[in-house]
Formats: sequence, structure tokens, C-alpha cells
Amino acid sequence: MGELQSDADLREALGQVHKQMLELHRTLIAATRKDYEREHGPIENPYALLNLVSNHPAFAWLRPLTLLLVDIDDLQEQAELSSYAVSAVRAASAVLFMPTEDQDKSFYEQLRAARQNEPSLVTLHAHIRQALSQLPQG
Repeated sequence: MGELQSDADLREALGQVHKQMLELHRTLIAATRKDYEREHGPIENPYALLNLVSNHPAFAWLRPLTLLLVDIDDLQEQAELSSYAVSAVRAASAVLFMPTEDQDKSFYEQLRAARQNEPSLVTLHAHIRQALSQLPQG
């Protein structure tokens, strides 16, 4: 996509990325929760789940996505967005969702494995890639 000019355009495109990533994040937490509960038994309440997502090794692979969502939240709070800041989100996202040979592929490999067990993740991943294509490139 060409360079987005207005703050409103940047916010709209970034909002779409955020929305798609948030849905993917929720779905991945639910899938990881199922795997965890199969091995360890039921998680008692939402606070226990939050603690596990934050601290347990079974959920550690999700942290790069969690941190990216936090960064996007922070960016959306800014009074004015710059194309540079939004293009940095695109670059950081590409490392997670479309890594090159020389980049860390650990999140992507886990996502690929999760997609085999949860077909809706294939569609969510495609939606994220489409939304990312609407962000300016650095």
C-alpha cells in the first residue's frame, strides 16, 4: 500500500491490525489452555489463567504477541500517529507472522503447529497478514 497520509488513515489501519491480532491472541490462549488442562487439570478461574499466561512456560511462546499488542495499545493512545511508528509495528509483526531465514521463528513455528489443531487459526492468520499489508512500510 502507498504511504498513508492522515492520522485517521493510520489509526484505521492500525485498529484493524489490533482487532485481528487480539482475536488471534484470544484463540491461541484458548487453544493453549486446552492443552494445559489436558495435562494439568482444569484452571479454576480467570485469575489463575492470567497468572499462567503471564508466568507458566506452557504459555511463554505467546508473550511476543502479547507484548506486540501492548505496544499497539500504547501507540493508539498517542495524540498523533506517525507513519514511521506504524511501519515499526508492521516490521515487528512481520518477524512474528512472516519471519525470514535469519529471524527467530519460534513463535511462527508454534503458530503453525497450533493451526493444525485449530482450523480457525488459518483464517485469523490470513486476516492479520491482510491487515498488515495496509500499514505503511518502513
